[in-house]
Amino acid sequence: ESIKAQPEMASIRTINLAVLAGEIRKLATAIHTEAASTQSDMIADWAARLEATCEAHVHDAHSDDNAVEALRAKLLSLRERTRRFAFEMDFSFLMRKERKLLSIGYRVEEHQLDESCYDLLASEARLTSLFAIAKGDLPTEHWFHLGRPIVEIGFQGALMSWSGSMFEYLMPPLVMKEPQGSILNQTSKLIIKRQIQYGRSKNVPWGISEAAYNARDRELTYQYTNFGVPGLGLKRGLGQNTVIAPYATVLAAQFTPHESVQNLARLRRLGALGRHGFYDAVDFTPQRVPEGTDHAVVLNYMAHHSGMSIAAVADAIFEGRLRDRFHSDPVIESAELLLQERAPRDIPTATVRTEADERSKDETELESPDTRIVLDPLRALRSTSVMSNGRYSVMVTATGSGYSRLGELAVTRWQPDPTEDRLGSYIFLRDASNGDWWS
Repeated sequence: ESIKAQPEMASIRTINLAVLAGEIRKLATAIHTEAASTQSDMIADWAARLEATCEAHVHDAHSDDNAVEALRAKLLSLRERTRRFAFEMDFSFLMRKERKLLSIGYRVEEHQLDESCYDLLASEARLTSLFAIAKGDLPTEHWFHLGRPIVEIGFQGALMSWSGSMFEYLMPPLVMKEPQGSILNQTSKLIIKRQIQYGRSKNVPWGISEAAYNARDRELTYQYTNFGVPGLGLKRGLGQNTVIAPYATVLAAQFTPHESVQNLARLRRLGALGRHGFYDAVDFTPQRVPEGTDHAVVLNYMAHHSGMSIAAVADAIFEGRLRDRFHSDPVIESAELLLQERAPRDIPTATVRTEADERSKDETELESPDTRIVLDPLRALRSTSVMSNGRYSVMVTATGSGYSRLGELAVTRWQPDPTEDRLGSYIFLRDASNGDWWS
């Protein structure tokens, strides 16, 4: 700040800083020579980096006009090159036209798109969707084909994602604006609140996202999958693992910097901070932690997680500068209206799985299946099954008859008939080889 206030003094101030940094580096080296510990090694390493940074500032402050212009030309060339890479990508071939959704990939050997699609707005892929629409690769209606299931969090509605992870929700706003009052902005704030609540309920640090966990293959490589908070994600089994990813906390720093700093301090006390930053995860899942402890630090780094963390810190400190730069492009600016979708005022009734519903595999194997087998429905006592989520209801009898209703609206006609009992929706199967039928 002092250099910005008095730029004419920059060269002198940077020299003084470099001298002080050199003294700090010498002191840190002496401490490490005597202590020879992991902590002293890290101190010496960071002191050397501080000195190198200060010396770089001295070099910049004493650069002549020719050097400045050469650097400027290099940066402009890099900007044009990266922009060309981005705009030469064609996303149109990835869209399944019958669904107006992006396929998750292309099967090269089979020469066809994957059947699965990115079909939720609360997904990391919404950044791709916005960019592809903005530059004309995808039609605008693609955006409105993305699913918007809502979950209630504190009397407000938030979008549900597939796995309920921080990555799905908070990676796009690294560069994509979320206007105040929009469904995206409200969702980001609410899911962070829910993640914090979930961590407290488990008595662990908060911040769950896809990450490595404490299991290795034959080559001793840590395994990797998506983790999330039950109730935020549609995926089953989210409550069976407790894996905390530090980069998830850093992503949340865009919205809650104070809480994020406190949580990172807690993770550091657990040993999650290494030489190159925070490790990828801390695994609290009982089946995967060493005997006598309640957690295991997953000792690896993921480059893309570190990159997202750097971007999130930059946004937190410089008040969303990366978002401002992204939206300063006229192409992106032309699609900004899509981000103005307001937050829902009414929360639709829905059945959301909570952690209590996410039973472990061992528990479910001990229970008898929730089914009834009726061998002779025509002679047995009348058996029916009714299922409902509060709005849509289905009733079926042992003979296959039944009805469907949406509120007060009868989707299929049905009348009780104790003699034939044949009104309902049926599926017929025919053996093509001999013509036999089943129902």
